[in-house]
Amino acid sequence: MSDICERTTELLRRLKQQNDEDPDHGDQELLPADLEIPISTLAPGVTRQLSPMLRARFAFCSTWKNANLDQNWLSLEATRHALDNPEIKELVDLRIENWDWAPPASVKPEDCAIFSYNPYAVEETYLVWESEQEEPIVWRFF
Repeated sequence: MSDICERTTELLRRLKQQNDEDPDHGDQELLPADLEIPISTLAPGVTRQLSPMLRARFAFCSTWKNANLDQNWLSLEATRHALDNPEIKELVDLRIENWDWAPPASVKPEDCAIFSYNPYAVEETYLVWESEQEEPIVWRFF
């Protein structure tokens, strides 16, 4: 495992431990890892290979409910069907309609994926790939 993967995995372990120890955090649920498919973008049928940090994240778990600030981190399978989920589609559409200067409105759909969302508020996180960068940029709205 590369150093970046080890550091990413350690950060994920620390986040889980912090959540477990925080009496105000609420329940969290982690489902088994899924690494069999690439991450889907907002463009239908367009995927991206997992970068080293994303590979470490999805090796840690697939779906992580209530991972951080009430956001549910999606599994790779869930990214494939994200826009079929009415809650997620509404969040993406609202962001595009009202925030034209930021992702997902400001980038091509094939360069953007939804990473997580808050089922209780208009809050979501996007991954954006720029040019030849291996790791995506994280855009978090809360």
